[in-house]
Amino acid sequence: MKAKDLRNSILQLAIQGKLVPQDPNDEPASALLERIRAERTKLIKEKKIRAPKGGESVIYRASDGSHYEKRGKGEPVCIDDEIPFEIPESWAWARLESVCRVITDGDHQPPPQVAEGVPFLVISNVSSGTISFENIRYVSSTYFEALDDSRKPEVGDLLFTVTGSFGIPVM
Repeated sequence: MKAKDLRNSILQLAIQGKLVPQDPNDEPASALLERIRAERTKLIKEKKIRAPKGGESVIYRASDGSHYEKRGKGEPVCIDDEIPFEIPESWAWARLESVCRVITDGDHQPPPQVAEGVPFLVISNVSSGTISFENIRYVSSTYFEALDDSRKPEVGDLLFTVTGSFGIPVM
């Protein structure tokens, strides 16, 4: 087995909850998702984030064994065809939008560069899961401050490239 195949196999086992024994004392994912939903509801009321189109998504397994998704006040819809594999009982499926404050993309135009100022990340700064500040570009503070807050990375944000070298995640 090649190193890449081994890595992919380990990652697959990890996302399926099969890499290590599950601790029955761990809080179930459903409790964490409820806290996230409460926080998102608060942020929506404070107009700090937008409500998702169609309402918040709640994915659950019904007594018939099928997975359903309910959005807002809509009727639950069976989503069994979207569930790629079984997960441990204490885990839960969720849409990415349900656990993120905001999902957005960066600026689509090359930024106006200056010799010194605010460091500005571009695709070439992301490599092998890290951010490199070598050859960093700079923008003026005026330009940076004019950007929408959702386009300004903060500590704890997950950055995911979508052009150039597609799909390189960085935290």
